[in-house]
Amino acid sequence: MHSMWRGAIPFGLVMIPVKLYAATEQKDIAFRQVHRTDGDRIRFRRVSAGCRRAGA
Repeated sequence: MHSMWRGAIPFGLVMIPVKLYAATEQKDIAFRQVHRTDGDRIRFRRVSAGCRRAGA
């Protein structure tokens, strides 16, 4: 695999070489809140204040 960009980061008298590569996969991280007592997932719903129906 070839690097897209090459460079260096200077820290005083020290130079650290850096290479930038293109990502091959997209990975998403999902954070879910869990109820402490029973372990169920906590969901957030958008609800109309007037008719109390869930909106899109």
